Amino acid sequence: MIPNSIHYHSILAGYLLGKPLYLDEPTQKKPSSRKLVELPFQQTKAEMWYEVIDTLCNLEFIQAKAAAKMAYELIKDFNYVLEGIPENAENINKAKAKQARMDKYTRDLVAYATGEINKLELPETAPLWSKEEFNAEIERKKTNPNRLDTLEDFLNFLGRESGNLQNLASEFSHFATQQAWNYAAEGPVGNAAEKASSEVSKSLFHLELSARPPWNPLPQVLQILRGHTEAVRVVSITHDGQRAISGSNDRNCILWNLMTGQVLQTLTGHTEAVRVVIITPNGERAFSGSDDNTCILWDLMIGKALKTFEGVDNTVYISPVWQKVISGFFDCILWDLGTGQLLQTLNGHTDCVHAVSVTPDCQRAISGSRDYTCILWNLTTGEALRTLKGHTGSVYTVSITPDGQRAISGSSDNTCILWDLITGKVLHTLRGHTDYVNAVSISPNGQRAISGSNDKNCILWDLETGNALRTLRGHTGNVNAVSITPDGKRAFSGSDDNTCILWDLEPCRALQTPRWHSDKVNDISCTPEGQVLISVSKDCTCKLGDMWDCLPLVTLRGHTESVNAVCITPEGLRFITASSDTTCILWDLRTYQILQTLRGHTSPVNVISISPDGQRAISGSRGGICIFWDLGTGQALQTLRGHDEFINAVCITPDGKRAISCSYDKTCILWDLLTGQVLQILRGHIANVIAISITPDGKRAISGSNDKTCILWDLGTGQALQILRGHTDFINAVSICPDGLRAISCSRDHTCIIWDLRKGQAQQTLRGHTDYVNAISITPDGQKAISGSNDKTCILWDLGTGNKLACFATDSPILNAKIFPYPNGLYIGSQTGEVLSVGIDKNLLWSGTAITTVRQIWDFELQEYQKLSADCPLCGHRFLPNSSVLISISRITKKARLKPDQSPCMELPKEFWNKPKLSINCPKCNENLKFNPFIVSDYRPKPNWKFWEK
Repeated sequence: MIPNSIHYHSILAGYLLGKPLYLDEPTQKKPSSRKLVELPFQQTKAEMWYEVIDTLCNLEFIQAKAAAKMAYELIKDFNYVLEGIPENAENINKAKAKQARMDKYTRDLVAYATGEINKLELPETAPLWSKEEFNAEIERKKTNPNRLDTLEDFLNFLGRESGNLQNLASEFSHFATQQAWNYAAEGPVGNAAEKASSEVSKSLFHLELSARPPWNPLPQVLQILRGHTEAVRVVSITHDGQRAISGSNDRNCILWNLMTGQVLQTLTGHTEAVRVVIITPNGERAFSGSDDNTCILWDLMIGKALKTFEGVDNTVYISPVWQKVISGFFDCILWDLGTGQLLQTLNGHTDCVHAVSVTPDCQRAISGSRDYTCILWNLTTGEALRTLKGHTGSVYTVSITPDGQRAISGSSDNTCILWDLITGKVLHTLRGHTDYVNAVSISPNGQRAISGSNDKNCILWDLETGNALRTLRGHTGNVNAVSITPDGKRAFSGSDDNTCILWDLEPCRALQTPRWHSDKVNDISCTPEGQVLISVSKDCTCKLGDMWDCLPLVTLRGHTESVNAVCITPEGLRFITASSDTTCILWDLRTYQILQTLRGHTSPVNVISISPDGQRAISGSRGGICIFWDLGTGQALQTLRGHDEFINAVCITPDGKRAISCSYDKTCILWDLLTGQVLQILRGHIANVIAISITPDGKRAISGSNDKTCILWDLGTGQALQILRGHTDFINAVSICPDGLRAISCSRDHTCIIWDLRKGQAQQTLRGHTDYVNAISITPDGQKAISGSNDKTCILWDLGTGNKLACFATDSPILNAKIFPYPNGLYIGSQTGEVLSVGIDKNLLWSGTAITTVRQIWDFELQEYQKLSADCPLCGHRFLPNSSVLISISRITKKARLKPDQSPCMELPKEFWNKPKLSINCPKCNENLKFNPFIVSDYRPKPNWKFWEK
């Protein structure tokens, strides 16, 4: 570049640098596209290396560019700088030489398959770093980083977050800063996030300091590619390693740019799940095979289908060079794609065939079957050359080395076997996976292979020694497909978690994210004063953690199967867990010892609820039985029979005398806990009832069902008052606001709906999630709510406007999301076993006035009502409301003249809800509390408040 040109670009760079990032700077809704596009380009052309690094590694610039829907273009900016920066010159020269070798290999591969050459020269694979070299590079990056290191760290950050930034940055201010904070506790990206102002931090969902992941200068994960809406079944990489194609249960194929993670083409045409994709050696076309019994030939340049081949059953392999396909069920059938002619029927297996691989010269093939064997075939004669026996489970995947001398198979016995195809002997049995092996791929030089498994991991193998070189952890679902790049340095995988991951197989390390459990988190709860968090998991354990630091304090082992639910007593000194081992356990929170093991169920126990006096509990099981327990003695007081199927939820009324359960048998039942009798059977749903919630006055309840409706019930008469329609798929959870006037339901249709319970109408439909919404939690003031979804995000909603206020994005589906405002925060349980503590500024989370209710609680020990009391929703303190509150409620009740069977939540006039004398400060935490204008009591209201004090 001539000096005058550099000077010209530097002038333009200086001009653009002085322009604002947003055209509407105060509101920051309209990013300046010209500055965002041109500034990095002009600085790079002017060789202003320090300046362009400052630009690209500025989180506000990243936020603005992502908000302009240019997150993938941002990655291109980084790669453009990397092509020119002096520190990267040596790496660029090596990459060019490597690409030249790969181009030659591609040409030779085609010539070998068509018989033009007799020998295939295999490319070299770069040796992996030694442990000493790896550690030395880590130390150098930490102690003496250069400009290249800074660029690469931000590029690693964008590789993981580009999809989230592209989709969410335009809706949430400073989202890039939030994700940078949550990315790492140190390093260039994490340090940049720490420089954000306090005003910026107040608008973010940030992991607590102790929960931030450690910095990983050499991560395994280069890109997380999000685009499919269902499980990814197959993947294939172009021979230049720049692009890949994936096929999914969503019936689509996606062509990806592996440099940026961007979707280049979405190939639509199949009507069922895509099971196979193969890219031609020149990278211009691809074949896909589907459960719809078709193969499609695609032009990858324009994203169009060139030809559809009908009647190809259960495709297991397509040749990219000679245009033939092997399909079948028990037999393998060889077809000519051009003519549709049947060429060979390969008979030999005694059960269905799952996978086939063909040698590069197209003369032989190997098939893997549910009959536990592999068979080597002569494709010219159809003869079975050899039957390979060694697996003890179904063979799901096979792959042949480029020289055609060996093959590797993966099985439901959790192993891979490396076979000598000449002798039929087992060369190595590769052990390391803990679940079915679904996919294998071999590097072009035949020295390494990568496997993917239902244990959610990939393993890189050394085929010479049979040793595992790397375990790649990052997926949150079964790994169904893997493909290794021709240079052996990267791999691409597809999973049931709907994502693809691009892995670095060179020097890298797994990110050691703190993980509480080894399997999914089924439930989380918090002690009333907000000090201890309890989580329970499918891994059979409970964990107790310090909520201020989100650090595990102790692991409790007492159950022998999945722990499904946890509930803490009102005084916060004990808790109960319910398990699939058919028991419940009462634990002491001070000593961590077992106080009682509650035995009586004969099927897995799903749910548990504790009475307000803390002396009793009710549990529900998959067998349809509820049991009412005495927590002092551990004895079953009542066995409540009435349901026929799986019980999904149980709730106890505010006074503690009744409980309601809901079941797969399509009903809810209201129980009298004093007698064990059925008070009401609530019939109205036409499918499984999944969730139930009771209004604060104890007079009404709302249920959610797989029939896509919610029903508002009168608990006195058992009548359905309102059928709430609006969802288009199963309802997963329902929750009623603290004042009882509104409820929120969340659904598999990706939405939440706010319901006006008085009118029986939908007030707002909250749209923003892209997958099942599993959990909803309402703030103690009833003004905001948090939803958690399989799309790996939580969203904070304003229930007045329906607006999205903030969004937290993580790497695994969110099963539990609960707000605990004291301390202020969000606590998340994930499908992968993580329990995350997310800090939220108090002003963002809630208004500062929590809602509570005065109630008389039945004392099961004394068999009488306790004195009037209220619980602070913030610190859990139980106290006697002062006389001014009780007098105000007495006057409201007298004036309203409600009958005992009427619901104050539904029928008390609106003007009574905001009386000034209904507000006081909590005697313990001193936070402002607002009382509902009624008292929960079995007695008829009296004018004199002293009646309730008695």
